[in-house]
Amino acid sequence: MPGYPTWTSTFRWIPGHAGITGNERADEQAKKGARSTPQTNSPPARYAWALWTLKEEFWQRFQSYWAENAPQQYQDLSISLDKRPHELLLPRATLGRLLAAWSGHGDFAQYHERFGHEDAKLECSCGRPKTPHHFYYCWKGHKASPQPWGSRQVDEILRSKSGTRDLHECLQRSRFYRTICPAH
Repeated sequence: MPGYPTWTSTFRWIPGHAGITGNERADEQAKKGARSTPQTNSPPARYAWALWTLKEEFWQRFQSYWAENAPQQYQDLSISLDKRPHELLLPRATLGRLLAAWSGHGDFAQYHERFGHEDAKLECSCGRPKTPHHFYYCWKGHKASPQPWGSRQVDEILRSKSGTRDLHECLQRSRFYRTICPAH
């Protein structure tokens, strides 16, 4: 073609390893080094892998921190950390009551007194003070619905999967927080 340079190519076979001094010794040393190097299955350097690794390390550190620094009420109930806690399957109203019972922050006499809520109703309709575990001891609640927990103690009800499920059923049947011990 006019205006384009023309090239001439020549191909020659050059044997790669034949006749090179020390080639066999270099191969032996390379094989020896490959055998002595520990095989690591290092993961591929990808963003998704790095993010997953970071999340796992955070979760492990948080679990260690929680084991040492969890609030005393949570330690007493043996409440640990789960990535998918069974309590989250409870309806929202029951979950709220459960969290209030765990933490002591809710519509309870001691809580209202501590923060000086003058308009708060401090007693249940049974006449006893509202406490985080009052649902378990209230005679009106027992009368409104048979208690499904049998001989289980209140702490076991608040921490076990079957206990929280039974708590939900009892609260629904008795309408405990709507009619017997309503909010202030």
